[in-house]
Amino acid sequence: MRNELLRQELLKNLLKTHYGNAIQIYAKNDFINTNKALERPDLIIVNPPLPNFKFKTEPNLNKPIGIELKDTKSYGNTVNGILQSQKYLKFKYYIKQTKKEITLGTMAYTTSNAIKTGTICKKFEDNKGIERFAWKLKAPILINHEENLCWSFRNKYFTINGKLYGRFGEHAIFYKY
Repeated sequence: MRNELLRQELLKNLLKTHYGNAIQIYAKNDFINTNKALERPDLIIVNPPLPNFKFKTEPNLNKPIGIELKDTKSYGNTVNGILQSQKYLKFKYYIKQTKKEITLGTMAYTTSNAIKTGTICKKFEDNKGIERFAWKLKAPILINHEENLCWSFRNKYFTINGKLYGRFGEHAIFYKY
């Protein structure tokens, strides 16, 4: 438990470094689930910049964004973690600092390994399958791609500042913009 709280705090500090102080990020005991206390994401980003890229048929990333941070080592555990994290979209969360109640617009998933090395699970080859599974659920994955933190969402990579970073083309070849 202590290790998980430390990882949440480290991710919060990393995101604050990338976003700047204008972004409100809450972790650990900064917020509570108003219905079921223990069922909540690890972090909530209240006012992040969103991509200006508009998808024609599907919704875009919406604010606020919840992030579930897990350290899974197998493909199956990672898929189960993504599925479990999507139930957090149903609940309302009370932010203690602002005394406001919010509902998540998007629920993202990441692992410590995805942020550190860009490998979501144990093997880099698993990324393709896991990312495509998450895209079907409309769940972005926070991932490190060549030392840039990105949202992997619906066949596109966006920087956390909302700029289109790259996309996957034919034969799963990544094209960086």
